[in-house]
Amino acid sequence: MWFAYRMDIQAFGVRPDMIAPGCHGTVADGSCYLDEFINHLQRDGKKLDAGQKTSAGTWLLPDAVDMAKELTTLKSNGVDFVPNQDPEKIFRSGTFTQPNPRLSDILSLVTDRIEAARVKLGDGELKDELFEAREAINGVHEARLADNGQDLIDTINDYLKNEKGSSTTVETKTPKALDGSTYLDVDIDKTKAKDPAFSQYWADFQEWLGKQKRTNKTKVGRVRMHWDAIQGVQEIASRTYGWNC
Repeated sequence: MWFAYRMDIQAFGVRPDMIAPGCHGTVADGSCYLDEFINHLQRDGKKLDAGQKTSAGTWLLPDAVDMAKELTTLKSNGVDFVPNQDPEKIFRSGTFTQPNPRLSDILSLVTDRIEAARVKLGDGELKDELFEAREAINGVHEARLADNGQDLIDTINDYLKNEKGSSTTVETKTPKALDGSTYLDVDIDKTKAKDPAFSQYWADFQEWLGKQKRTNKTKVGRVRMHWDAIQGVQEIASRTYGWNC
């Protein structure tokens, strides 16, 4: 989000329909530095505690991975800070018709701004910003996979047993994230190698999951919500990497 914000300003300047139009900070043009931007977008009551800040300072192009690590060390209301952005603060009022738009819908609009900036300035002018934006998108993708890992594995195994009558359970892997941490994920290729029938089961599972209700009240509902977000982030990543001006 931050790097899209800076690219938007770099290409089109500070204006009423920019990303985070209500973020009035201490940059010379009236826009925000990173810590001001983070605090502005947070929902009320979820902001950083007084004195809590990143090392970015007045640097407008900090390292995406380093900033993600630093945010995990900061506090909000005396506990670990968790990004919880208010969609109404990301774009001007009225952009979203639903009170809680999907992450994929938010990121799609943000990526529209990135693409507009790329058309205006060209990738050469924005190469550093694009690199960091892509790193940030990869980080979002990994975070969603990490949050959903065990629940997704359990849900697939339950589906295989209850819907397919299969005794197969999925193989797993522990990829290393950009920040150095590891997370649990499904190893699709290894599971297919173990049970060739899993290729069709996997296709059927994805169709089945797409029909389940999105809700935080059930494991399947949560998996569906994370799944939608992961698919959305993958689409955004494809758009961000996919062409050069």
